[in-house]
Amino acid sequence: MTALVNSTTTTTHARQALIDMITEIAEINRRVHDLDTTIR
Repeated sequence: MTALVNSTTTTTHARQALIDMITEIAEINRRVHDLDTTIR
C-alpha cells in the first residue's frame, strides 16, 4: 500500500484518499487495541 501511495502515477487526489484510508484504519486499530486492553 505504501508503494502505491508513493507511486508517481498515483494522482494527488487518489494519494490523499489512500492516506486518509490508512489513517482511519490506524485509528480503528488503535481503538480495537484499547478496547482489547480494557476487556482483559
